[in-house]
Amino acid sequence: MNPPPARPQNIFDRWFFGSAQKREFQMDSLDGVRGLAVLWVMLDHARAHGWRLRPAFHFGSGEVGVFLFFCLSAFLLTLPICESPDAELARPRHWANYAVRRFFRIYPLFIVILLVFFVLQPLAEERPLAATLPRLWTHLTLRDGYRQLWTIAVETKFYFMLPFVGVSLHLLRGRPWAQTAVTAALIAEFTFFYPPAAAPKHSISIACYLPVFLCGCLGAALLAAWRRRRPAWLTPRRCEAVALGALAVALPLADRILMARWWPAFDGSRAFILWGVVWSVFVLTHLFGTGLCRAVFAWKPLRFVGIVSYSAYIWHTVVLSGMKPLLTQVSQVVGTAAFFLVTLAVAAVSYLVVERPLARIRLSK
Repeated sequence: MNPPPARPQNIFDRWFFGSAQKREFQMDSLDGVRGLAVLWVMLDHARAHGWRLRPAFHFGSGEVGVFLFFCLSAFLLTLPICESPDAELARPRHWANYAVRRFFRIYPLFIVILLVFFVLQPLAEERPLAATLPRLWTHLTLRDGYRQLWTIAVETKFYFMLPFVGVSLHLLRGRPWAQTAVTAALIAEFTFFYPPAAAPKHSISIACYLPVFLCGCLGAALLAAWRRRRPAWLTPRRCEAVALGALAVALPLADRILMARWWPAFDGSRAFILWGVVWSVFVLTHLFGTGLCRAVFAWKPLRFVGIVSYSAYIWHTVVLSGMKPLLTQVSQVVGTAAFFLVTLAVAAVSYLVVERPLARIRLSK
């Protein structure tokens, strides 16, 4: 019997989701996880600008979403290194392509938003450019972080470190306990020399946030190892329970009202190891679960948000600033909904015009 013909994709699917593929692991769900991260950040920033869905709605804590971004980015970039053959990693062109992809993934939109912040905005406010142009250069060289751009400086710095971390984990492949021990030792070392309590808020120093990135790297190394040989104790039900448990831990910890009552001294913006562990455990275990979490996070609307998440992250504060006059003219629910819809519309255009074409750039073989 011939298989049924493939269902033709609509334009939206072709533009944002590419060709559908059957895979052992529903990695598409990681798009939805990224969508959760950017929605978390947008919700927190919207609240800070005066937009609230309801007075008691305090979930947000933008740093929680940022740490999920950091962990997921490290996970997705480390996984191909851990699964590549030795000969591929020994080729200079492999790392040259890595550098090219990372540059075009970050810098084009980064440059555009810098021009908005440090050229167009001063011109609109009739401020002299001489006072703002030096800041444009310090941002381009990752020495400053205006508004949400501090995370771009941190993540880009990690891109320089990732090949060394990834190759080290690759050399230890087949020995998950050794990979875990080495990663734990690195986290302990950086935590000792860069204590979280002393970390400045929204610091652009990569050293502060390395535990979050390293947990993501370890998660990728364990996924690569367990794909080849899954341990007997790694059952779908156990993994699903652990993934749901990680979310059950993350949500209350992100609620400022609850934490002020339960654990007044808790500072989630500096709990780097905690968030690194929670998010890496969730990302790893939900891929081995029964499919409940994968189905939720592979939901197309949430995946769409994840796919355009970088553009949404870049543009959402600009949209917030533009909507500020509406604060006194529309209800909170209408204004907040409009903020999300406008941001995602702008992000979709930005993705199609800038991100998607540049993502195809590779060095020829």
